[in-house]
Amino acid sequence: MGRDRVERNEVRPVAQSIGTGAAVRRPGRGIGVVMAVTAVTFGVASMVHFGVAVPLGVLTVHDPFPGAKFPEMIIGLVLLAGAVPVLARARFARVIGLVATGFATAGTLVGLRFTLPAGMAGEIAYHFGVLTLLVVTLVLLGVRRAG
Repeated sequence: MGRDRVERNEVRPVAQSIGTGAAVRRPGRGIGVVMAVTAVTFGVASMVHFGVAVPLGVLTVHDPFPGAKFPEMIIGLVLLAGAVPVLARARFARVIGLVATGFATAGTLVGLRFTLPAGMAGEIAYHFGVLTLLVVTLVLLGVRRAG
């Protein structure tokens, strides 16, 4: 037993914990909520790019853009799929959340590659806003809380 024995309060890195039954720190549900809400914004953006008009009080957003409708739908679905295990606090939630959020971050950067040169102010604002949420989510998923 000696060296192989895990102390009761010891927390091993995830890679060492797989299959050992040792405690694994899981991300909080709040991170999953942020991921899910961000995924919904990608879904709404995709709908707008499919040509659906979205009324927002005194403003109606209508921006058919065929080149973005499928990428934003895919990004939203991947991010939503990643949010589910984070919300459920599943065993591999942190890794799945990091992969899904990383994918969404990369896709958002690709989107900026198209919106910045075109000077589309609303699109640029959306992409920078969602990019901020994604980067914060990546940081929070990467940080393990003590205790």
